[in-house]
Amino acid sequence: MRGSNHPSWKGGKYRTKEGYIRIHHSNGKREFEHRKIMENHLGRSLNSNEIVHHKNGIKDDNRIDNLEIVLRTTHHGCTTCPRCRYDFKIK
Repeated sequence: MRGSNHPSWKGGKYRTKEGYIRIHHSNGKREFEHRKIMENHLGRSLNSNEIVHHKNGIKDDNRIDNLEIVLRTTHHGCTTCPRCRYDFKIK
């Protein structure tokens, strides 16, 4: 048994080992909660080069005012997050 038919099903939210919240749907689809929240806020799907960054570094704090879109880039030195040390360009 899988998904909502499984006796251990707890609504479909799980915390990854990295600390993010992942939503598991009964149809087998999985998505990160912070990406889904940002997509709903924008009213569109995110592009593959767009990353949703947690401003305060707390990966399960998915309030919209704590989330920002940053662009994946190979050009280092633009902006570095002091918490996660990730280099990015702010969109």
